[in-house]
Parts: sequence; C-alpha cells; structure tokens
Amino acid sequence: MCSLSSQFQAYASKHPKSNPDHVDYGTSGLRARAEILDSIAFRMAIGLMITASHNPAEDNGIKLIDCTGSMLEESWEPICTELANESDEKLEDSVKNLILKMNMKGEGLVLMGMDTRDSSEKLALSAADGVKAMDTCVRDLGLLTTPQLHYIVYAYNKSLGEPTESGYFTKFSGAFANLCASLKSTVKSYKPLLNIDCANGVGGIKMKLMKSLLEPYLTINIHNSGNGVVNHKCGSFYVETDMKEPIGCSCKPGERWASFDGDVDRIIYYYKRGDDNGALRICNGDKIAALFCLYVKGLLSDCKLEDKLTIQVVQTAYSNGKTTQFLRNTVGVNVEYTATGVKHLMRKAADCDISIFFESNGHGSILYNDKAYNLVQNTVRTDSTGSAKLLLQVFDLMNQATGDAISDFLLVEAILRAKDWNIEDWDAIYETSPSRLLKLIVPDRKFLKTNDIATVVLEPAGLQDDLNQMIATFGEDSRVIVRPSGTEDLVRVYAESKTQEKADQLAEKVRELVEKYSKNRKID
Repeated sequence: MCSLSSQFQAYASKHPKSNPDHVDYGTSGLRARAEILDSIAFRMAIGLMITASHNPAEDNGIKLIDCTGSMLEESWEPICTELANESDEKLEDSVKNLILKMNMKGEGLVLMGMDTRDSSEKLALSAADGVKAMDTCVRDLGLLTTPQLHYIVYAYNKSLGEPTESGYFTKFSGAFANLCASLKSTVKSYKPLLNIDCANGVGGIKMKLMKSLLEPYLTINIHNSGNGVVNHKCGSFYVETDMKEPIGCSCKPGERWASFDGDVDRIIYYYKRGDDNGALRICNGDKIAALFCLYVKGLLSDCKLEDKLTIQVVQTAYSNGKTTQFLRNTVGVNVEYTATGVKHLMRKAADCDISIFFESNGHGSILYNDKAYNLVQNTVRTDSTGSAKLLLQVFDLMNQATGDAISDFLLVEAILRAKDWNIEDWDAIYETSPSRLLKLIVPDRKFLKTNDIATVVLEPAGLQDDLNQMIATFGEDSRVIVRPSGTEDLVRVYAESKTQEKADQLAEKVRELVEKYSKNRKID
C-alpha cells in the first residue's frame, strides 16, 4: 500500500495547496472559505461530510466521521491538521509514514456526503480523488444531513439496520410512530402541527421526503426549504442570536416553530405569546435537555430502575444558569460541564448509563449504554406501568452516532404529546435568566485563550480582571462567557443578568471591551 507514487502524484497534482495560511482542526472538523479547501478535501480521505454547518454560504468545511459513526477520535485531530497543512512536496512521504505508523492494511471504504452549498460538489470530487489516490473505494451518497451520514457509517460498521438514507428514514419515522402509538390517543393542549425553518439548507430536501412518514401523528409545514441562501437570516443560529423570525416566516401566537441549522445537527424551538409585544420566546438546547431529562427520569422512576441505572446531563458553560439549577435542584439529576463542542460532551456522556447531552445551540441527543438498554428491555415484561416500554421506545428514537436535529424534534413532539403540553407549558417548567449572545470578528481567534470549559479568560493578560469588574457593576445573577469560536475567526460573547435590558447592555459592554483588546471592528 506504500508504493503509491505514480497513482498518488497523478491525483495530488490536480489539488495543489494554494493557501499558505495554517488551518486547524476545530471543534467539528476543518472549516474555512470554500475556495481554499480543495487541497484539504483531497487530504482528508477518511469518512467525511462536506458542510460548514451554521456558517455563511461562502464558507465550507470537512467534518470527519470515525469508523464507529461518531465524531473523529481525538488522537487523529493533530494528524488531520498536519496533513491539511503539509507542503505538496512532502505530502506523499507524510502519507506513507502515516500508513506505516498506523499499520494500515487491507481494503477500505469511505462513505461521503455533502450539503447544498454551491462549493460542496467540487469539494466532494476533490475528496473522492484523495480516496482514489490511496487505491481505496469511495461511495458518494450525495446530499445528506450530517447526522444521516453519521448514522449510515454507524449502521454499516455495526451491522445494525439498513445503512442507507432510506434506512435512516425508516428507522426514525418508525420509532416515532411506535412511541406515539403507545401514548394517549386523545390530547387537548398539544396540537400535532409544527412549522420548521430549514435554513435554506439540506434539511428542506430531507423533510419533504420524510414529512408523510410522520403522519398522522405530526404534520409539518416546511419553510426556507432551499430557495434562498443557506443560513442567511434563517436557521437556528440566526433566530437565537438575533431573536428574530427567519426570513419569509411569520410566527403567530399559538403556533409552534423550530429552526434547523444548515446541516441539520442543531435545532431550537420558539413561539410568541399574545402579551409579549411580538417578542420571540426561545426554547433552545437547554430547554430541550430539561424536557428530555424530566421525561426520562420520570419513566425510570415509574418502572423502578432509578436506583439501578446512572443518569446525567452534560452541558457547557453556555448553558443558562437557571437550567442547571432546575436540573440539579428540581429534577434531582447530576449535571456535568465540558468544553464547548459536542465532541467533548459526547466523550463525557460515556461516563453514565444514560446521558442527556446538549449544547445550548440545540446540538445534542440521549446516549445510553448496553447495560441500560438490556436492563430496560428485560424490565418491559414485568413493568405493569408501561414505562419501561416507553423508555425503550425513547432509546430507539435517539441517534446514537451524534446529535441529530431530526430525531431530537421527533422526541420533543412525542414528549409534548405524552404530557399533553403546548409549547408554553413546556417553556414554563422553569424561567431562564435573560441572556444575550453576540459575536465579534477578529483577525485571528487564537489571541484569546480560556480555561478548558471557557469560564476564565487566560489571555490576553488583564482581560479577565476587567471582565470581573464590569460584571460586578451589573449585580448578582450576572455572568459572562467569552471564548474564541472553534470554527471561525470570531469571539463569542454570552451574558446573563436579571433583566433582558441588563443582559443586552452587559453583552454589548463586554463586546466593546474584547474589541478594545483585539483592536478589531465588531459585527452587528
């Protein structure tokens, strides 16, 4: 496998390294302006998704998927960074050395998908050339959501179900129908109608294929299905950050809305109340995690497995402080924090039998181990309450490979049906602290360094002290998170305070302070 010279060079010469800037493996792969990714796509021949997720349309990226179907194993990240930045002259030798070091033998297969960005098809061809240069097979699955590709790799290598897009639809629509069929047939407050903003990304195409499979339990109205620019004034990040309705959408009181991001691994819900002067009320990943935990823990208690299985919620420092208080003090569950990036949450999730992991941006899922699944399955026969059966059906509805906006919204809808709640009932389980999320463009995000969970700024010197003094002027229950983006040259600023006005003011003042340190313009 190491004597690749003529074949390797024939393909490599088509994809020379055109950009001198260093590119790092971030929280979710390698991401940059689309025009500089050609050589990187060629070099990342593992198992990959061409997408830039929630980033603007002019960006793109390469998300790498481990053979388990999960996110790339951490030890491979520096290897990917090294290959992405290697010179053309040294690339073949670096690849040969890697093959020898890892003792790679035998045939391989790379499964590949892409989103709907204009640059994705070209980058997919570049990646396919990288696979062929290694005398390996590639199977281009075309347009997919990122979680679909994760699931297909997971199913293929574990021989679980049909490893195709059709198999994905059958698996999750079937699990949703089974769960709903086990619930009460008559509901009053819950209305089985959901409006979904698909961010003008791949989600619109997939929901058109899936919506009929969800009836009669749920009717979907699809918005921003692909006629506009991906993530431009639409999608989960826009709605949560700007607190505005997606472009072309009008959310009316009494309606339930949700937004995907561009590659459908994030979801947030929102609605309007009649007495809020048209303001959006957001149910983000924090509220989704709380809803999931409340329901799952209740089922565990009802079927008397609460003392036999461990359960936790995994969050980041961005999670609203009132969410953590609710989960710990009211629900009575352990809450753990990790660094930002769903890969960190998923690794921590392995510590318990059942883990509900969510970032506040709406990226998350429920993971369970074999012990939990087998114990619940064995309890179904003896559980007179039916709760063990429901919990098993919840497990079957969750994507075990990654956070998945589709499986997540299906479980949200099933739980709301089970409780006969509307979205206001869900939102009322606890009141979040008013918060604001802003961003600042910087020339190089590496100027800012924080501790592992982004609660303390380590560099530049003096910034954390200035932040502490500023926060103190806003009183108790005020806090700030400042961290560099893992995918873009941005700094993200998150602020909480007692009122929305104070949270907005605190976030803006912190952004101005960080701007002063970075000596760079801000973005609105």
